[in-house]
Amino acid sequence: SDPSACEQVLRQFGLPGLGHAQPEGSLDRGGILRSQAPAGAGLLSPVEGPLVSVLICTYNRARMLKEAIASVTAQNWPHQIIVVNDGSTDETERVLDAMEGIEVIHKPNGGKPSALNAGLKRVAGEAVLVLDDDDLLLPGALNVLGHALFSDPGLVAVFGDSILFSDQGQQYGYRAGLRYPGELMRTAVLQQIPCATGATLIRTSAQRQAGEYDLRLKRGEDMDMFLRLSQLGPMESVPLPTFLLRDHSGLRGSRGDRWSKEAPGENLNRYLHYARPVFRERWLAA
Repeated sequence: SDPSACEQVLRQFGLPGLGHAQPEGSLDRGGILRSQAPAGAGLLSPVEGPLVSVLICTYNRARMLKEAIASVTAQNWPHQIIVVNDGSTDETERVLDAMEGIEVIHKPNGGKPSALNAGLKRVAGEAVLVLDDDDLLLPGALNVLGHALFSDPGLVAVFGDSILFSDQGQQYGYRAGLRYPGELMRTAVLQQIPCATGATLIRTSAQRQAGEYDLRLKRGEDMDMFLRLSQLGPMESVPLPTFLLRDHSGLRGSRGDRWSKEAPGENLNRYLHYARPVFRERWLAA
């Protein structure tokens, strides 16, 4: 009945308070939502903070790309949107050229690492988040991650949790980021990827120091970057969902080497073909 405790928690995460209004929904001790917020709820007022760049690389996913971009434009933290069209042959170029308020790079197809490197050269923000063209940011994601990263100048990166959903829009899983102290992340990342890339906000200076993405990797370029970033300083988890990870059967890889995730054996073999030599090199160096 008293919203003050809820408002205090919201403000600790840098989110707007309730304005001393009565909450429109409540959770019982079992975590059951007793009433839902009204339609249109969830819009956040603009906040001030250092500029954050969101980098999206895309290839032949025009429909999903529009949804990904919309999830970024809805953010209330100051942001720059960079979209790299990696030689798409569908309607992607037309869709992007019709949009305002985003920076677009059209380039010949060269694979995701080459597209990421092209986009990184245009990053103007003090931090960067790499969002895949088929995934989404939750409302307030940059607000939560931005407050966490910029409140501690020693952090290389921060990351939130991920909600998994199907291409039909059905939620079916929750993937928490590693809950290790920042100083242990250097070792932890040698064993596993700590979180989803789209849930991660990276300090731009650290991204520059880590270097460009490895062009040898058609898959696994995110894990490779986490390995390098972990050697530069602590990364920490923000225990809130900030990211929606879409699971679908669309093709992976670059134009000359495409395969479906629906064939698990082939998907794993292709992944290992690219990842094994590079990861071995990173692990030995670390």
